[in-house]
Amino acid sequence: MTKKELTSVYYIKKEIKMWEEQLELIESKAEGKAMQITGLPFTPGAGSSDPMAA
Repeated sequence: MTKKELTSVYYIKKEIKMWEEQLELIESKAEGKAMQITGLPFTPGAGSSDPMAA
């Protein structure tokens, strides 16, 4: 494969991932599920100890 072909494959894979995420969002809205938020830090048990959240 040439560098140009490899670059194309890279961007096509990124686009596929983006479309898969969009499909998942649409499907969850159609089923009435809560949206999955990714990429945020998670601390188990910290949700109830936040005084501003109450």
